Amino acid sequence: MTTTTTMVISHILRKRINIYCSQTGNSVLYNWTISDGFEDLMSTNQNLVHTFTTPGTYYVNATVYNAVSSKNNVTEVFVQDPVTGLSVTALPKVLGTNSDFATTLSTGSDYNCSWNFDDATPTEYTSEVSGTTLGASSYAHMYSAGGSYNVTVNCSNGVSSEAVSVMAVVQELITNLRMVKEGASKNTDYYLEWTVDAGTEITFNLTFDGSLIPTYTTVSKYKWRSPLQPARGASSIPLTLSAANEVGSDSISINFEILSVIVDPTLTTPEFNVSSHTPVPFTVDMAGGSGVTVHFDFGDGQTDVFTQTPGQEWSTPHTASHSFTAGGRFNVLASFSNAEGTYNLTTEVMVLVSVESIACNTSQYALYYPPANASLTLFGTTLPTEPTFTLNWGEPQSRDTTPELVLNTPYWHTFGDTGEFEVTVELANLMGEKTCKNTITVVEKLEGPSFKPEFAKAAVGLPYDVTFCLYRGPSGALCKLDYNFGDGNTKQTDRQANVAREGMDGCDIEPVVYNDYTTRNVMVNAKTPLETDTASTMIEVIDGVSDADIALPDPNDVSFGSPSQFELTYNGAIMPTDAQILVDYGDGTFLGPIPFSVATQGGTQTFSHTYSSDGLFEAVVTIYNDATRVNRTIMVGSYKQFSNLAADMFYLA
Repeated sequence: MTTTTTMVISHILRKRINIYCSQTGNSVLYNWTISDGFEDLMSTNQNLVHTFTTPGTYYVNATVYNAVSSKNNVTEVFVQDPVTGLSVTALPKVLGTNSDFATTLSTGSDYNCSWNFDDATPTEYTSEVSGTTLGASSYAHMYSAGGSYNVTVNCSNGVSSEAVSVMAVVQELITNLRMVKEGASKNTDYYLEWTVDAGTEITFNLTFDGSLIPTYTTVSKYKWRSPLQPARGASSIPLTLSAANEVGSDSISINFEILSVIVDPTLTTPEFNVSSHTPVPFTVDMAGGSGVTVHFDFGDGQTDVFTQTPGQEWSTPHTASHSFTAGGRFNVLASFSNAEGTYNLTTEVMVLVSVESIACNTSQYALYYPPANASLTLFGTTLPTEPTFTLNWGEPQSRDTTPELVLNTPYWHTFGDTGEFEVTVELANLMGEKTCKNTITVVEKLEGPSFKPEFAKAAVGLPYDVTFCLYRGPSGALCKLDYNFGDGNTKQTDRQANVAREGMDGCDIEPVVYNDYTTRNVMVNAKTPLETDTASTMIEVIDGVSDADIALPDPNDVSFGSPSQFELTYNGAIMPTDAQILVDYGDGTFLGPIPFSVATQGGTQTFSHTYSSDGLFEAVVTIYNDATRVNRTIMVGSYKQFSNLAADMFYLA
């Protein structure tokens, strides 16, 4: 048996397909299976008719068999919805923005669309967007020029196609609609002309004096005019103009002035040299004109406006009054304008302000870090007239400078050293002179407050030196030191003028006597005119070594080679705390330190030393602890015996 299967490859949804199977053989049966779930098994149907309900890709399997053999064939079938009901809409759009095209389809699947935008750009393509509702798609395109474009869209798939065209309108938005002139000369024929900054394919509606003017002509791309209007006398005529195109509209309403041209305008003032804050009259006049507006610019940032009553001829001068608050020369401008033209006139006024009212103020002190920055401010309510300004900051290398005079704003200067500097300001103009002298004291910054005592502890009942140091800072009256000794006593002093500076510790010493064993919190505040710095330290009070209580006589002379005996007697009633003894025997050898071992008043401590050479030696004995130190110098003799002593006789002539 031989078999051949013939199948339709593409199909329209919900239409039947015919599948024919040809073969040779007898007693043949057919098994039909389709991937949408359809089955017809052990069928005698050589032709299968089947309707698909959903678009997509399907596989049709046909098996032909009898008792002696079988044949099988599989065919792929593509099922699509036809493209129907295509429509495209486009709203008018402003040039330079996207033109949006909304598309709808009644049916269709697996389709692609081509877009021809009629503007010489390449054809663009879109495809079916998966998951969107049929008909709910859009596309955007930006045109580079205004106009009307015939846009063609063609959507197709494997079983059908459909094309539609839509007109896309792209126009410039109307902007700044205005009249070229808002008036005309009386007794003269005139045109009504108007313009815009942008806009295309505009339709205008012009109403003048209550009547519609139905026609107009194009003068240039953005300019139009009415037919020639007949001459009128001086009057004010209502005018309404509206403009519209597909993407926008604009309108204006004015009174169109029929007026006289401006003839021989004048600007006068009786005052050319005035004081500040004094009203100055400025009078404008003309031989003829109507619908006139006069703009005054007084040259000091202030302005004024006078507008003539519409429809009236100029008949009376107008005076504007103005008070100048600053001194100087001011060019006053009067601008005369109506619909027929503009005329500008100027006059000069000298406002006289003396330098006498200027107050000079400087920083009294400046902090030297280094360097130091200080300011000078010239205070005043009115800038003097044409002043000269000389400034010298008073440093040895300073020179006179001539900066621009600005009131109520600080001038800054950097000082390179400490000291007192006389700042000199010289001001002058036609009305007088003024000199200011101010002293700026540059004060060194306080840095590194610390305590550097000779002894870590204080001895009860004995003077203790509180040693306060600054790594950097001023001296004398510029730096006050406030001492709090921690026992209720305080003291204020000027920092010593001769202490070290320039980055070296300079120290001040103040003595204090503590009469009990309480540990003291000692605090010192260093104050300058610009700042305060503080340091503190804890001082423990112990028993010290009293010089008056020590007896240490010179040892007796000894024969060379014999030990010299040293005897120290301590007569104090209270023994020093943790005292030590150090001895320099004067021959390059030392003893100690050894503990101070006297335990009772009048007790002694002895030690001996044998000198390696004979002679008289200066020995130094130091008795000390953490609060005190006592040094005693004694003479020690170690001598050899005389031998072979002989006497020589001689006579004196």
